[in-house]
Amino acid sequence: MNYQEFLPHPALRSMVECYWCVQGNPRDFWTVFPDACMDILYNFGSFIETRNDDGTELSRNTAFVIGNMFTPIRSRSVGYTDLFGIRFRAAGMGRLLRVPLAEFNDVSLSLRDVYKIAPEAEQLQPLTMQERVNLLDRWMLKHMTFSSKPETWEFCLNAIVSRSGNINVYDLSREVGISQKQMERKFIEKVGPTPKQFAQLLKFRKLREHLATRQDDSLANIATDFDFTDHAHLTKFFKKFALVTPSDFLSNLYKDSSASASNL
Repeated sequence: MNYQEFLPHPALRSMVECYWCVQGNPRDFWTVFPDACMDILYNFGSFIETRNDDGTELSRNTAFVIGNMFTPIRSRSVGYTDLFGIRFRAAGMGRLLRVPLAEFNDVSLSLRDVYKIAPEAEQLQPLTMQERVNLLDRWMLKHMTFSSKPETWEFCLNAIVSRSGNINVYDLSREVGISQKQMERKFIEKVGPTPKQFAQLLKFRKLREHLATRQDDSLANIATDFDFTDHAHLTKFFKKFALVTPSDFLSNLYKDSSASASNL
């Protein structure tokens, strides 16, 4: 399988992390883990996603909004794989869609059903990768809402991101002068998860990446580095989002070709 990433237009980079594509021959199931991001996914091949053992085939030549995930998705191709995606940074999708992003939590919905003037898959499929990037750049530059002055809740968001979720969100709300309920309402509308959920997703992403790249590090040391009380606390937290223990995750890392959308 061939995975590539492409940078968006400079004016979009605070809202869009990257464009990405996966192409290649069919392979076994792989696992896509929660990563605190939302995506728009164009499917030009044959692709099935499985949530809670419910296999759903994403229609060929269709675009989908992939919401924030709280549990993994098991995915596989049933023919040639050809996926092209837009990975949004936290709250980035909210600059484009005018609906509360919590509606997309743990679901995949047709882009056509939620945004009527998005580029159709038929427009993108015959283009080169760079032409796809250029077309989508122009679309988002035209339709995204740009803000010159961050709101108070956005300071909270940036603080959570800068600490990779390792922060007390309730203390943070008091520091910046916003009530917990007000911050939660803003996050549910503009980000999707609550501030606490979002912080946990970021912490899980950082932890999973650490485990994958530092396999020689002991779980006891990692628990200390990530401010868990002990090994058992780390394991319970990790299993909440991965549905497997850290040890099982590591043992299956290469055998299962497990990867998140951010490092397929």
